[in-house]
Amino acid sequence: MITARLAAAAAATIALIGLTATPSAAEQQKSSSAIAARASDETRKIAAASPSAVQAGATVCGSGYKLIYAERLPERAIRWGTLFAYSNGGLGPRDTICAIFDNNTDVARQMKLKICNNSTNPTCQVDEGVFSQYAGPVRMDDCPTITAIMLTADGSMAINARRSFCN
Repeated sequence: MITARLAAAAAATIALIGLTATPSAAEQQKSSSAIAARASDETRKIAAASPSAVQAGATVCGSGYKLIYAERLPERAIRWGTLFAYSNGGLGPRDTICAIFDNNTDVARQMKLKICNNSTNPTCQVDEGVFSQYAGPVRMDDCPTITAIMLTADGSMAINARRSFCN
């Protein structure tokens, strides 16, 4: 079981950092099954460009998770990272979100991925450190808010994004 888990994690890591060839029709079909119906056109466009990364993220998040959101950060034209959010298909407070923050640079960066539930005393899950591939996964239910941070080599802020997820 541990060997299978490590193999899955390794495959997910390789796919997330983009070490894949041009997506085949089979990969695109498999990726589209990992996309939720509620995903936006922009999310679908990002997913179409990286079907292996989408499938790998769904695998890392676990059975039943589908992509609901993908965003290139800090903006479309300049991409240092990509934020992926997956849903387990629940509604409202029973919708668990799993997030992965992909490092799209050529070097390891200080990154932080934090997800907090929507309450007066929020509970949070954080993955923080120097990552060459991705931060996460982090999971939370109850209409969570996700914060994705990446620093440049000199310690200045390259990405500071905060997104809320509630359906």
